[in-house]
This record gives sequence, C-alpha cells and structure tokens, in this order.
Amino acid sequence: KPPVVTIDAVEMKPIEMPPPPPPPKPKSNLNDLFARFQKAGKSSSLSSVMETLPKKPRLDDELGKEELNAQLKKQAEALWLLRAQFDRVDVDNIKELMLMNDMYVPTDDDKLVMSASDAALFGAPGQCPKCPDGRFMFNTDLNTYTCMGNVTEWTKCTHTDRNPIRSPLGIPRSMARGMGKVEDTGVMNSMTRRFYPVWSGDEMMNGAPAMAVSAELAEGEMNKRSIHTANSVQHLLPNVPVNLLPTAIANLLPTQQQAPTTVGTKQFIKRGTVVDGECPYASVAHVYRDEQGDLFSCSLTQADMATNRNSYFKMQLLKHDLENDKYFVFKSWGRVGTELGGSETTPHNHLLYAEVDFLNTFTEKTGNDWKDRKYFRKRPGKMAMVDMDYSEIEKSNDDGEVAPGSITKLDKSIQSLILRIFDQEMFKSALKSFDLDMEQMPLGKLSKRQLTLAYGVLNELQTMMQSSPERSQVIDASNRFYSLIPHNFGHKPPEMLDTKEIIEKKSKLIENLMDIAIAVDLMKKEDKSDVKMGVMAMDP
Repeated sequence: KPPVVTIDAVEMKPIEMPPPPPPPKPKSNLNDLFARFQKAGKSSSLSSVMETLPKKPRLDDELGKEELNAQLKKQAEALWLLRAQFDRVDVDNIKELMLMNDMYVPTDDDKLVMSASDAALFGAPGQCPKCPDGRFMFNTDLNTYTCMGNVTEWTKCTHTDRNPIRSPLGIPRSMARGMGKVEDTGVMNSMTRRFYPVWSGDEMMNGAPAMAVSAELAEGEMNKRSIHTANSVQHLLPNVPVNLLPTAIANLLPTQQQAPTTVGTKQFIKRGTVVDGECPYASVAHVYRDEQGDLFSCSLTQADMATNRNSYFKMQLLKHDLENDKYFVFKSWGRVGTELGGSETTPHNHLLYAEVDFLNTFTEKTGNDWKDRKYFRKRPGKMAMVDMDYSEIEKSNDDGEVAPGSITKLDKSIQSLILRIFDQEMFKSALKSFDLDMEQMPLGKLSKRQLTLAYGVLNELQTMMQSSPERSQVIDASNRFYSLIPHNFGHKPPEMLDTKEIIEKKSKLIENLMDIAIAVDLMKKEDKSDVKMGVMAMDP
C-alpha cells in the first residue's frame, strides 16, 4: 500500500508515515514438523532431538493415582484426536510418512492409522536392540510395544518394550499436500512416553498374554470362542495374578478336539506320484509334469515357537486324466495334527492360468521363485519347503491303490515275515511315540537330504548344550528342526529342544526314519513287484 501522508501541525510540513505492518501470514500447521527434515528429504539422523527426552522417565507406579489418571485421560484424548485426523489422510500417504520415519508399516489399514497416531503423539519407535531389522509397533492385545522383526530367517523376534527409544515424528515438505488434512499438529510429539494403568496387589499388566495361543488360531482359522489375552477375560478373572492366568484361563476354555488319528485320507497313485485324496478331483486327475519332467507339487511348513506356529501348506497342480483342457490347483493348509485349517480347489480351463495360480502362490508363501526351488532359501516370516522323495513311486507306472505283498516272487512264509517287519501301521505306531505327525505328513516321503539336515540341527543343539546358549539360539534351532520334520503337538506350543534328553529323543526319531528308509530300500528289487512293496510305507 502507498504510504500515508499527514501534516505536522507546528511546522506545517508533510510527514510521511510508515505503512501499517502487514497482517501476519497464517503459519503452516506443519512447519514444526517440516523442521525435522532437510529440503532433500529426511535428515541423516534424528538422534540429536533425543536429547530433549527424559533419560529416566518416572515409572507409572511412582505417580500418584490422580496424576496417573490425568495422564491416562490426556493420552487417550490425544490419541483419539490424532486418530480422527489420520483417518482423513490417504492410506498411501500414511505409508510413505511411516517409511520416511523408519517405522514398521502394518498391512492392515486400521493398524496403520493407529500406529501413525501413536507415533505422532509419542514419537516414532526406534530399532529393536535384539534383532537386525526390527521396528516396534504397539500391540493392543498385549498392551506393550512388540518387535515386528526377525532374529533369523527361521525365528521371529519376541522382544517387547513398554516405552522404546523414539524419534519425534517428522513430515517432509514434499508431503505437505498429502498431509494437509492433519490440522491438530499442536498435539504431535507432545508426549515423550506412554502411560499404563497400574494394578493394585499382585502385578498385572493390562492385556498380558493369558496363554500360548497358536498362530493359526490367532489368524482366525479356528472358531472364535477361544480366549486370546488377559484383556479378554478381565471381567471374568478380575483379581487373578498374571503368573496364574494360564492355568485359570485354560480351565475356562473348551476342550480342543484333536484330528482323528485312526482314519487317514485316501491317496491316489497316479503316473508316478501321489494325488492328495482331499482334492475332490483326485480320482480323475493326476499331478501335472512339465516338459523337463518336474512335478508341480510342493509341501511347505512353518514352525515358530515365538508365535506358537506349527503350520503346513500343500499344493498341487492337477491335470484331468481324460480332458486336456481341464486343470485344477489344489491347496490345503492348517496346523499340523489338528482339524484347524482348510482346503480349496480352483479349476482352470488353460494350463497357463493354472501355472500362474500355482507359481504366484508358491512365491507368496515362500518368498522364492518356483524355478529357483533347487536353490531354495528360507525367508524371514515365510514358509520352508519340505524336500520330498518320490523316486520309489516314479518307478511305478500303474495307477490306483496297491496292496502290499499282492505281487511278489517270495515264498509265502518269507512274504508274511517281511510284511510284518515292514507293516505300515507298525511304522506309524512307532513314530507317533515321537510326536511325529503321520496323518498330516506331506505327500510322499521325507528325503534323505531332509533327514540329514534335521540330524545336523540336532548335532548343533548338542554342541550348544555344552555351554550356556542364549534362549534365542535354542528357539531358532528348534524352529529349524520342526520345520524340517513336521510334528504333531496339537494346539500346544512346540517342545523346546533345550535339554540333553529331548535332543537324544529326537535323534532317535531321525535314526528310526533313516532305518525305515533303508528298510524300504532293501525291499526294492529289479522287478516291478518289489517296487510296489516299497511304496506301502507312505500309503495312508
């Protein structure tokens, strides 16, 4: 605006007055957060801002009741205020923001918004000190921050921290438009720690784990009558100390029914391999074999004691016996040794579509490409592939069910003795005493290579026991063993291989499996009949 001119009443001279100051520009509600980042993106380190955080925050039980309640109320109101703000932001922008702040990004949208709100109030959780790639995320069931990383490719990190080290949340200027709907930034980074309720009497963490619940159950593969955490039963057990919760809740739970162990699923020998009898098309289809002679059939497992996971996944690409343009992709999954799980069969009218279905599923489950399976590498959080041996079956060209001893040149008395020695039910009975699952075992027979790898893990554990190994090392080795050799623990957690007696028991199991493999090999002769007798060890 032009300057305002007035007249001096004494000297009668014009006086040029300065223009009025311009109105203040509206301050961007994100300016404080922009300062966390350089123009080129996030600053190389946010460690300097950690100096503003208290080194030793007061514990919740050191606060007075009124002071703690006031903090809890303030905390809850701020979280819900931020939740309402982030609900208006595009999910992709939230993911980008979390990645820019080196945070773990959940796949579930609701958890994504809650994690962003948590970081906006308290700061972004830092790296886990126990594993190389872990980041913390608040777990509402356990009411604490849990690491989402992996100690190794076989074992999930179990480290928890109620108040992990944090870095104040920052927003890069490049995201100004995407984050423009977040208005109440005055709340952001306003609290340096999370407050928790304190229980009188015996220490009880709100939401402490009530019992070991299988990972498959937690994923909803079982009925939802089960109680997952203490948070679910606080009204039922208001005064039970945390150390007694597993026993108390176990008494409330319905008895879990094990899968029947006396009746097996019929399997069909078709063109040198086995078709899973669970597939509704098993009697009219066979496993597809490509031009290189490779069968499109796989068995996957995943055992993780940290999450009580003991899963299997079986998949086959089947081709109709008579109609060339009909294909099926059969998938079966669940918890080893239980009724928990399911199956599905997807029909396809073209081989290409069936192959894409099979290959994509394999990559999704394992993190490996099917073409590279000979160089299979276990990936963190993914399933392991079980190395199966179909060599005995491939030598048989006949389809259908084979009765052991139905075709042989042996004398009747020797025949009877051999059939008793190599009786399938005798094998099953002997192996069940080792908790080996004989009903949900993958199709085919565990290869000698698979057994050798498992035996190597046991030798590694025996060496560990000579010193004082860390618990994480024992868990990792136990996970590897149970992924290589599927076991039936029902809904109970897998047994920790942490004593000399348990390791010796499992070593005996592997030796028995190897002896059975040798025994079956002894049954193999040059003629077709002996090959068929070798097959009986894997028939259900």
